[in-house]
Amino acid sequence: MAHCDPAMSDRVRMPVPAVVTPGWSDPSAASPDTGLGCSSNGVIAVCSLGGPSGPYLRAYDPDGNLLWHSGETLNSSAWTSAPMVDEHGGVIAADDAVLARFAPGGAVVWTSPTPGGTPISPTITANGVIVLATLRGPISAFDSRTGKLLGVLDLRDTLGGLPGRFETTNTPGVRGNRVYVSTEFKLEDGSADPNHHARLYAIDVDRTGPPADRLRVAWSYEFGARSGASPLVIEDLVIFDGDRLTPDGPRAPRFFALRDYGAGASLVWQYELGGPGAASAAHDPRGGAWVFALGDTKLVRLAKADGAVLQIIDLGRLTGEAGARPWSAMSIAEGPDGQPVLLAAARAPRAPYMVAVDLVAGTALWTHRMSDDVYGDLPRGQWPILATPDGGRVLVFTTRNGVKALAARP
Repeated sequence: MAHCDPAMSDRVRMPVPAVVTPGWSDPSAASPDTGLGCSSNGVIAVCSLGGPSGPYLRAYDPDGNLLWHSGETLNSSAWTSAPMVDEHGGVIAADDAVLARFAPGGAVVWTSPTPGGTPISPTITANGVIVLATLRGPISAFDSRTGKLLGVLDLRDTLGGLPGRFETTNTPGVRGNRVYVSTEFKLEDGSADPNHHARLYAIDVDRTGPPADRLRVAWSYEFGARSGASPLVIEDLVIFDGDRLTPDGPRAPRFFALRDYGAGASLVWQYELGGPGAASAAHDPRGGAWVFALGDTKLVRLAKADGAVLQIIDLGRLTGEAGARPWSAMSIAEGPDGQPVLLAAARAPRAPYMVAVDLVAGTALWTHRMSDDVYGDLPRGQWPILATPDGGRVLVFTTRNGVKALAARP
C-alpha cells in the first residue's frame, strides 16, 4: 500500500537486490501523471497510472508480464492513489469517483461511489475500515469486505471570515483505529488560504457507532501551510511537515514531531529543513526517521526522541554527480548482510539514478544510471520488490516513460 503500511513507515519487507541490471519495461504505461505508482505483495506489482488513455491500474508478474488490468473500472485520476495489495493478490484502488476491490486475477469484487474529492491513497485501520482522505473533498470510510460507505467527515470551517475546507494531498497515517491527516485550508473556490492555515487532525474510526459518529475528530494541531509529506507514525509519535511553525509565522519549512496523549497532542521537536518537504519521513529500523528538503542533495536521519541529526547521506557524493538530489519517496529494505538499505531516486543535472544506500556503512550498495532522459526516465513513486521463483529480486517503479524494473538474478 502507500508507504508500505498504515503507519507510513516506508519499510519494504523484502530483501533488496545486492546488484541490479536493467530489467523489463512497459512503455504503453507512459504517463505525464505519476504519484506513488506501484505496490506489491512480493509476488505481483500493481501500478496506478494517469495519462490520456487507460487502463489505469495494471498488475505485473516479476518478468513484466501483464497479468490483468482494471479496464473501464477506474479513470485517469487513479494515479493519485497507490493501490493496496493483499497477500493473495487481491487489490483495493481508488479514483475520484469510485473505490474498487479486485479479486486475485482482476475480477471486480465490488465498486463503491465515493462522496467526492481526489483520494490520496486508501489506507486501512485495525478494524478493517478503508479510509480515503481527499483533495477538494471530504474524508470517507468504507467496509473493506463489502465496500459499504460507513461514514463521511467534511472538515469545513470559516477562518478570518473566509469559508473553506481542510483537505489534503497526503496519505493518512494510522495507529490502530486512529487516523492522522495532514491538511491545508483551501477556500471554497479551491484557492489557497492567504492566511496559511493548516492542521494535523487525529480522527477516530468506529465502524459500529451511529453513522454521524463513525469518523470523529479526537484533536487537531495547527501549523502553517503547506504540507507535502504523509504523516509517519512511530508508536505515539506523529512526524509530519509544514512550511510554517504557525499560520501567521514566517515561511521556514520543517518537520514536526507530535506526541499523541489521547485527548490531545504536544510538540516534542521540530527540525528546520531549509526547503519544502516533498516526501514522507521513512522509519529507520535502528531508530529515528529519514527526511529531505526539495532541492537539497542530502538525506538526513533525525532522532525520534529530540530530532537531533544522527546521520547525513549526500546523493551527489554517492552518484558522483554534483547536484544529484532525492526525488519522490524513500523506502528502507534489508540488505545482503541484514543491514538497512535505503532506496531513493536521484535527479542529477545529466541523468536520473536509482540508488541503494547501505545505511550502516554510509555508502552506496549500488547506483544505477537510468539513461540520458533526465526527466522522462526519472524513477518516481515508491519501490516495491518482487521475488522470482529462482530466488532473484526485481525492483518495480513508474516513470513518465512507463513502468520499469531493475533486476537481480541469482
